[in-house]
Amino acid sequence: MDKLIRSIPDEDAEVLQQQAKASGLNLESYMRLKLIEIAKQIRERQEREEEQAWEALIKSPRGQRTLQKLLAKAREQIAAGETVEGGFGDDEKQTHEEYNNII
Repeated sequence: MDKLIRSIPDEDAEVLQQQAKASGLNLESYMRLKLIEIAKQIRERQEREEEQAWEALIKSPRGQRTLQKLLAKAREQIAAGETVEGGFGDDEKQTHEEYNNII
């Protein structure tokens, strides 16, 4: 952190020092807080971009065709009794009929 602080131009360091003082923090603590805020903003932006990419994929004609194929296959498997509620190899599974009787 000291190396980072020393690398800041004097005029910027003065502004940071004033902001830190106004926040009731020393410069190092203030910079750590700012780094955490920046990391959070980056993470949130990445999550938004990822969500937008998925939405674009799903809304695309190819994505819609793929979803329709997956839906048709799932319906076929359900109709053929090839699936169980909960799936994924659990020993205590219920069939869709049993599940529907419960709800």
